[in-house]
Amino acid sequence: PPSPRNYDAVLTRAFEFCAISTSSSAESDDEDVVGSELADSTSGDDGICLPPALFTSLTHWVKSGHIRRGLEKYCVSHHIQNRPLERKASIQAVMIAQHILTEARFRKDLNNKENGSEHDADNDADQDKITLGSWEFPLSMPDDEIVRKMSQRFTATSRRFGTAIGHADAAAVGNFTHTPEKSNVTGLASALSDVSS
Repeated sequence: PPSPRNYDAVLTRAFEFCAISTSSSAESDDEDVVGSELADSTSGDDGICLPPALFTSLTHWVKSGHIRRGLEKYCVSHHIQNRPLERKASIQAVMIAQHILTEARFRKDLNNKENGSEHDADNDADQDKITLGSWEFPLSMPDDEIVRKMSQRFTATSRRFGTAIGHADAAAVGNFTHTPEKSNVTGLASALSDVSS
C-alpha cells in the first residue's frame, strides 16, 4: 500500500478535507436560506480547512515537489477521476440555472401581462422565487447574482483546495504560519474518518 505521506496521498487527503469543509458549510447555508436570500458562501474560504499535520505534509510537498506543481490533474489519481466530473457538473449547473431563470422571467412577464392589474397573493409568492436544487432564490435578485451563487456552490471545494495550496506555498517560503485556532478544522477529522471508513 502507498505511504500516507506520499505526494498522491497528501494531495488526495487535502482535497477530501476541503470537500468535507465545503459540504458542511453548504449544509449550514441551506438551513439559513429557507425563504430568504442566500448568504455569500465564500465568507469562510480564506481560512485553512486542513489539520496542522496534513498542512505540514502539504507544505513539505510544495517545497520538495515543486517540479510537479500544476500537474496534479495528471499524476494524482483522485484528480484524474474527479476533475472532469466536477467541471462538467459546475458547467451544467450554470446552464440549467440560466435556462430556469429565463423560463421563470418569461412566465412572470406573461402572467403580469395577462392579469393586468389583478394580483393573486398566493400566485405572486410562487412567481417571486425560483428553486434550483435545494436553494430558493428570490426573483428580485439579478440573474447574474443567482448564476454566480450557483457556480460558487459547485466550485467551492476547488477554491478551498487552491487556497490551501496557496497557504502551503506561503508557508514554504516562510511567509505564513498555520494556526489551528484560525482554521476551519473543527470536527472535520472525525467527519473524514467516517467518510473514509
